Amino acid sequence: MAKLYQKFLRNPTDNRLIQHVMERRRCCLVPDFPLGVVKSISQGLRDYHVHENFSELVLVTSGAGVHEVNGLSYPISSGDIFLVQGDLCHCYSEGYGLSIWNVIFCWEELPLPKLDVGQIAAFQNLFVIDPVNEDPGRFDRRFRMNHDDFNLILRKVQELEMLLRTQPAGVQFLAISKFMEIIAFLLSAYERTIDDTVASTIPHRLATLVAMLERRYAEPISIENMCKAAGMSYASLFRHFRKYYDDTPLNYLLDQRLQHAGELLKQQPGLPVSEVAFRCGFTDSAYFSRKFREHFNMPPSRWCRSKMEN
Repeated sequence: MAKLYQKFLRNPTDNRLIQHVMERRRCCLVPDFPLGVVKSISQGLRDYHVHENFSELVLVTSGAGVHEVNGLSYPISSGDIFLVQGDLCHCYSEGYGLSIWNVIFCWEELPLPKLDVGQIAAFQNLFVIDPVNEDPGRFDRRFRMNHDDFNLILRKVQELEMLLRTQPAGVQFLAISKFMEIIAFLLSAYERTIDDTVASTIPHRLATLVAMLERRYAEPISIENMCKAAGMSYASLFRHFRKYYDDTPLNYLLDQRLQHAGELLKQQPGLPVSEVAFRCGFTDSAYFSRKFREHFNMPPSRWCRSKMEN
Protein backbone atom coordinates (compact mmCIF):
# COMPACT_ATOMS: atom_id res chain seq x y z
CA MET A 1 0.00 0.00 0.00
CA ALA A 2 2.90 2.35 0.65
CA LYS A 3 3.92 1.83 -2.99
CA LEU A 4 0.50 3.00 -4.13
CA TYR A 5 0.99 6.21 -2.20
CA GLN A 6 4.49 6.79 -3.47
CA LYS A 7 3.55 6.26 -7.11
CA PHE A 8 0.56 8.64 -6.93
CA LEU A 9 -1.73 6.36 -8.90
CA ARG A 10 -4.69 7.98 -10.61
CA ASN A 11 -8.29 6.96 -11.03
CA PRO A 12 -8.59 5.96 -14.70
CA THR A 13 -12.15 7.38 -14.83
CA ASP A 14 -11.46 11.03 -13.97
CA ASN A 15 -7.67 11.13 -13.38
CA ARG A 16 -8.06 12.03 -9.67
CA LEU A 17 -5.00 11.28 -7.57
CA ILE A 18 -4.88 8.55 -4.97
CA GLN A 19 -3.99 11.06 -2.31
CA HIS A 20 -3.50 9.03 0.83
CA VAL A 21 -3.43 5.80 2.72
CA MET A 22 -6.12 5.77 5.41
CA GLU A 23 -4.28 4.93 8.61
CA ARG A 24 -5.84 2.39 10.94
CA ARG A 25 -4.79 4.21 14.09
CA ARG A 26 -6.99 7.14 13.08
CA CYS A 27 -10.01 4.85 12.84
CA CYS A 28 -9.48 2.61 15.87
CA LEU A 29 -9.75 4.39 19.22
CA VAL A 30 -8.48 1.56 21.42
CA PRO A 31 -4.67 1.34 21.10
CA ASP A 32 -3.33 -1.81 19.40
CA PHE A 33 -6.86 -3.12 18.88
CA PRO A 34 -7.86 -3.58 15.21
CA LEU A 35 -11.55 -2.70 15.55
CA GLY A 36 -13.24 0.66 15.15
CA VAL A 37 -16.36 2.49 13.99
CA VAL A 38 -16.31 5.67 11.89
CA LYS A 39 -19.39 7.72 11.08
CA SER A 40 -19.30 9.99 8.02
CA ILE A 41 -22.15 12.49 7.71
CA SER A 42 -22.98 14.23 4.41
CA GLN A 43 -20.04 12.60 2.69
CA GLY A 44 -19.25 14.25 -0.62
CA LEU A 45 -16.43 14.03 -3.12
CA ARG A 46 -13.41 12.18 -1.73
CA ASP A 47 -10.12 11.39 -3.42
CA TYR A 48 -9.18 7.79 -4.00
CA HIS A 49 -7.57 6.09 -1.01
CA VAL A 50 -6.48 2.69 0.22
CA HIS A 51 -6.66 1.21 3.72
CA GLU A 52 -3.74 0.47 5.99
CA ASN A 53 -4.29 -3.24 6.64
CA PHE A 54 -7.99 -3.22 7.43
CA SER A 55 -11.35 -3.91 5.84
CA GLU A 56 -14.62 -2.11 6.43
CA LEU A 57 -18.28 -2.99 6.61
CA VAL A 58 -20.21 -0.06 5.13
CA LEU A 59 -23.82 0.83 6.02
CA VAL A 60 -25.40 3.60 3.94
CA THR A 61 -27.80 5.27 6.37
CA SER A 62 -29.10 8.15 4.26
CA GLY A 63 -28.78 9.90 0.92
CA ALA A 64 -27.27 8.62 -2.30
CA GLY A 65 -23.99 8.75 -4.17
CA VAL A 66 -21.49 6.81 -6.23
CA HIS A 67 -18.97 4.30 -4.90
CA GLU A 68 -15.93 4.15 -7.14
CA VAL A 69 -13.76 1.04 -6.94
CA ASN A 70 -10.64 0.57 -9.04
CA GLY A 71 -11.97 2.93 -11.73
CA LEU A 72 -15.50 1.51 -11.88
CA SER A 73 -18.59 3.30 -10.55
CA TYR A 74 -21.52 1.85 -8.60
CA PRO A 75 -24.56 3.83 -7.43
CA ILE A 76 -25.34 3.49 -3.72
CA SER A 77 -28.25 4.71 -1.62
CA SER A 78 -29.75 4.49 1.85
CA GLY A 79 -30.15 0.88 2.96
CA ASP A 80 -27.17 -0.53 1.04
CA ILE A 81 -24.63 -2.70 2.88
CA PHE A 82 -21.31 -3.84 1.44
CA LEU A 83 -17.78 -4.88 2.39
CA VAL A 84 -14.63 -3.14 1.23
CA GLN A 85 -11.89 -5.69 1.68
CA GLY A 86 -8.22 -5.09 2.30
CA ASP A 87 -6.36 -2.59 0.13
CA LEU A 88 -8.95 -1.98 -2.57
CA CYS A 89 -8.55 1.49 -4.04
CA HIS A 90 -11.87 3.32 -3.69
CA CYS A 91 -13.72 6.57 -2.97
CA TYR A 92 -17.20 8.10 -2.85
CA SER A 93 -18.35 10.77 -5.28
CA GLU A 94 -21.50 12.62 -6.32
CA GLY A 95 -22.87 12.37 -2.80
CA TYR A 96 -26.31 13.83 -2.12
CA GLY A 97 -26.84 13.83 1.64
CA LEU A 98 -24.77 10.64 1.73
CA SER A 99 -24.15 9.38 5.28
CA ILE A 100 -22.43 6.12 6.10
CA TRP A 101 -21.28 4.12 9.11
CA ASN A 102 -18.05 2.12 8.70
CA VAL A 103 -17.05 -0.80 10.90
CA ILE A 104 -13.25 -0.97 10.63
CA PHE A 105 -11.61 -4.34 11.33
CA CYS A 106 -8.69 -6.62 10.58
CA TRP A 107 -10.09 -10.15 10.55
CA GLU A 108 -6.67 -11.81 10.78
CA GLU A 109 -5.54 -9.83 13.84
CA LEU A 110 -8.73 -9.90 15.90
CA PRO A 111 -8.61 -12.76 18.46
CA LEU A 112 -11.91 -14.22 17.25
CA PRO A 113 -12.98 -17.82 17.94
CA LYS A 114 -13.58 -18.98 14.36
CA LEU A 115 -14.99 -22.37 15.48
CA ASP A 116 -17.29 -23.70 12.75
CA VAL A 117 -18.17 -20.43 11.01
CA GLY A 118 -16.76 -21.88 7.77
CA GLN A 119 -19.88 -24.05 7.57
CA ILE A 120 -21.90 -20.94 6.70
CA ALA A 121 -21.96 -20.25 2.95
CA ALA A 122 -22.38 -16.50 3.51
CA PHE A 123 -19.10 -16.44 5.47
CA GLN A 124 -17.28 -18.20 2.63
CA ASN A 125 -18.75 -15.74 0.14
CA LEU A 126 -18.10 -12.52 2.06
CA PHE A 127 -14.90 -13.23 3.98
CA VAL A 128 -13.02 -15.91 2.02
CA ILE A 129 -13.94 -15.56 -1.66
CA ASP A 130 -14.59 -11.82 -1.92
CA PRO A 131 -11.08 -10.70 -0.85
CA VAL A 132 -9.56 -12.55 -3.83
CA ASN A 133 -12.46 -11.95 -6.24
CA GLU A 134 -11.28 -9.86 -9.18
CA ASP A 135 -14.67 -9.74 -10.90
CA PRO A 136 -15.28 -6.00 -11.50
CA GLY A 137 -19.04 -6.49 -11.17
CA ARG A 138 -19.04 -7.91 -7.67
CA PHE A 139 -20.00 -4.59 -6.08
CA ASP A 140 -23.24 -4.77 -8.03
CA ARG A 141 -24.09 -7.64 -5.70
CA ARG A 142 -24.23 -5.58 -2.52
CA PHE A 143 -27.34 -6.48 -0.59
CA ARG A 144 -30.20 -4.63 1.04
CA MET A 145 -31.87 -5.73 4.26
CA ASN A 146 -35.48 -5.03 5.03
CA HIS A 147 -36.13 -1.88 7.05
CA ASP A 148 -36.34 -3.61 10.44
CA ASP A 149 -33.19 -5.69 9.91
CA PHE A 150 -31.23 -2.66 8.70
CA ASN A 151 -32.21 -0.63 11.75
CA LEU A 152 -31.30 -3.53 14.02
CA ILE A 153 -27.80 -3.97 12.61
CA LEU A 154 -27.31 -0.19 12.65
CA ARG A 155 -28.22 -0.15 16.34
CA LYS A 156 -25.66 -2.89 17.00
CA VAL A 157 -23.00 -0.86 15.15
CA GLN A 158 -23.90 2.21 17.20
CA GLU A 159 -23.57 0.16 20.40
CA LEU A 160 -20.13 -0.99 19.25
CA GLU A 161 -19.14 2.63 18.58
CA MET A 162 -20.26 3.61 22.08
CA LEU A 163 -18.18 0.82 23.64
CA LEU A 164 -15.06 1.80 21.72
CA ARG A 165 -15.53 5.50 22.47
CA THR A 166 -16.24 5.19 26.21
CA GLN A 167 -13.80 2.28 26.73
CA PRO A 168 -15.31 0.68 29.86
CA ALA A 169 -13.42 -2.01 31.79
CA GLY A 170 -13.05 -5.08 29.57
CA VAL A 171 -13.62 -3.02 26.42
CA GLN A 172 -11.83 -5.45 24.10
CA PHE A 173 -13.84 -8.44 25.32
CA LEU A 174 -17.10 -6.48 25.10
CA ALA A 175 -16.27 -5.05 21.69
CA ILE A 176 -15.34 -8.44 20.21
CA SER A 177 -18.60 -9.88 21.56
CA LYS A 178 -20.57 -7.07 19.91
CA PHE A 179 -18.61 -7.42 16.66
CA MET A 180 -19.36 -11.15 16.53
CA GLU A 181 -23.02 -10.34 17.11
CA ILE A 182 -22.91 -7.94 14.14
CA ILE A 183 -21.20 -10.50 11.88
CA ALA A 184 -23.62 -13.27 12.90
CA PHE A 185 -26.59 -11.05 12.11
CA LEU A 186 -24.97 -9.96 8.83
CA LEU A 187 -24.45 -13.57 7.70
CA SER A 188 -28.02 -14.51 8.56
CA ALA A 189 -29.43 -11.48 6.75
CA TYR A 190 -27.23 -12.11 3.70
CA GLU A 191 -28.56 -15.66 3.40
CA ARG A 192 -32.12 -14.32 3.44
CA THR A 193 -31.47 -11.82 0.64
CA ILE A 194 -29.99 -14.27 -1.89
CA ASP A 195 -31.98 -14.31 -5.12
CA ASP A 196 -31.67 -16.44 -8.26
CA THR A 197 -29.16 -14.04 -9.81
CA VAL A 198 -26.75 -14.26 -6.87
CA ALA A 199 -27.34 -17.99 -6.42
CA SER A 200 -26.19 -18.62 -10.00
CA THR A 201 -22.83 -16.85 -9.63
CA ILE A 202 -19.59 -18.82 -9.44
CA PRO A 203 -18.58 -17.38 -6.02
CA HIS A 204 -21.91 -18.30 -4.44
CA ARG A 205 -21.87 -21.82 -5.86
CA LEU A 206 -18.33 -22.36 -4.57
CA ALA A 207 -19.26 -20.91 -1.18
CA THR A 208 -22.17 -23.34 -0.95
CA LEU A 209 -19.90 -26.26 -1.83
CA VAL A 210 -17.15 -25.34 0.65
CA ALA A 211 -19.67 -24.79 3.44
CA MET A 212 -20.96 -28.30 2.71
CA LEU A 213 -17.43 -29.75 2.79
CA GLU A 214 -16.74 -28.16 6.16
CA ARG A 215 -20.08 -29.34 7.54
CA ARG A 216 -20.06 -32.89 6.14
CA TYR A 217 -16.31 -33.65 6.13
CA ALA A 218 -16.85 -37.01 7.90
CA GLU A 219 -19.18 -38.29 5.17
CA PRO A 220 -18.08 -40.01 1.94
CA ILE A 221 -18.04 -37.21 -0.66
CA SER A 222 -16.96 -37.98 -4.21
CA ILE A 223 -15.84 -35.50 -6.85
CA GLU A 224 -19.14 -36.21 -8.58
CA ASN A 225 -20.96 -35.10 -5.42
CA MET A 226 -18.90 -31.92 -5.40
CA CYS A 227 -19.63 -31.14 -9.05
CA LYS A 228 -23.33 -31.64 -8.43
CA ALA A 229 -23.33 -29.44 -5.31
CA ALA A 230 -21.55 -26.64 -7.19
CA GLY A 231 -23.48 -27.11 -10.42
CA MET A 232 -20.24 -27.29 -12.43
CA SER A 233 -18.38 -29.66 -14.67
CA TYR A 234 -15.23 -31.36 -13.38
CA ALA A 235 -12.96 -28.98 -15.31
CA SER A 236 -14.87 -25.84 -14.29
CA LEU A 237 -14.94 -26.83 -10.63
CA PHE A 238 -11.20 -27.44 -10.45
CA ARG A 239 -10.40 -24.23 -12.36
CA HIS A 240 -12.61 -21.97 -10.23
CA PHE A 241 -11.71 -23.68 -6.95
CA ARG A 242 -8.04 -23.14 -7.67
CA LYS A 243 -8.72 -19.48 -8.49
CA TYR A 244 -10.55 -18.67 -5.26
CA TYR A 245 -9.11 -21.18 -2.76
CA ASP A 246 -5.67 -21.84 -4.26
CA ASP A 247 -6.28 -25.56 -3.85
CA THR A 248 -8.22 -28.48 -5.32
CA PRO A 249 -11.57 -29.47 -3.80
CA LEU A 250 -10.24 -32.93 -2.93
CA ASN A 251 -7.22 -31.50 -1.11
CA TYR A 252 -9.48 -29.04 0.68
CA LEU A 253 -11.67 -31.88 1.95
CA LEU A 254 -8.60 -33.88 3.00
CA ASP A 255 -7.26 -30.87 4.91
CA GLN A 256 -10.60 -30.46 6.72
CA ARG A 257 -10.56 -34.10 7.76
CA LEU A 258 -6.98 -33.92 9.03
CA GLN A 259 -7.62 -30.69 10.95
CA HIS A 260 -10.61 -32.28 12.68
CA ALA A 261 -8.57 -35.42 13.39
CA GLY A 262 -5.88 -33.32 15.04
CA GLU A 263 -8.48 -31.56 17.21
CA LEU A 264 -10.12 -34.86 18.13
CA LEU A 265 -6.79 -36.39 19.19
CA LYS A 266 -6.04 -33.26 21.20
CA GLN A 267 -9.36 -33.54 23.04
CA GLN A 268 -9.35 -37.32 23.41
CA PRO A 269 -5.73 -38.54 23.11
CA GLY A 270 -6.69 -42.03 24.31
CA LEU A 271 -8.83 -42.79 21.26
CA PRO A 272 -7.56 -45.57 18.96
CA VAL A 273 -6.16 -44.23 15.70
CA SER A 274 -8.62 -46.35 13.71
CA GLU A 275 -11.53 -44.75 15.60
CA VAL A 276 -10.23 -41.24 14.90
CA ALA A 277 -9.80 -42.09 11.23
CA PHE A 278 -13.36 -43.42 10.98
CA ARG A 279 -14.87 -40.41 12.75
CA CYS A 280 -13.11 -38.01 10.42
CA GLY A 281 -14.12 -39.61 7.14
CA PHE A 282 -11.23 -42.02 6.47
CA THR A 283 -11.95 -45.65 5.63
CA ASP A 284 -8.32 -46.80 5.75
CA SER A 285 -6.38 -46.17 8.99
CA ALA A 286 -3.00 -46.78 7.28
CA TYR A 287 -3.80 -44.10 4.66
CA PHE A 288 -4.98 -41.80 7.45
CA SER A 289 -1.73 -42.26 9.41
CA ARG A 290 0.36 -41.55 6.32
CA LYS A 291 -1.54 -38.36 5.48
CA PHE A 292 -1.53 -37.27 9.13
CA ARG A 293 2.27 -37.58 9.24
CA GLU A 294 2.58 -35.54 6.04
CA HIS A 295 0.28 -32.83 7.39
CA PHE A 296 1.54 -32.51 10.99
CA ASN A 297 5.11 -33.79 10.51
CA MET A 298 4.55 -36.54 13.07
CA PRO A 299 2.47 -39.74 13.32
CA PRO A 300 -0.84 -39.74 15.23
CA SER A 301 0.69 -41.66 18.16
CA ARG A 302 3.39 -39.06 18.71
CA TRP A 303 0.81 -36.26 18.33
CA CYS A 304 -1.24 -37.90 21.10
CA ARG A 305 1.77 -38.19 23.41
CA SER A 306 2.74 -34.56 22.86
CA LYS A 307 -0.77 -33.39 23.75
CA MET A 308 -0.96 -35.61 26.84
CA GLU A 309 2.41 -34.27 28.06
CA ASN A 310 1.20 -30.70 27.63
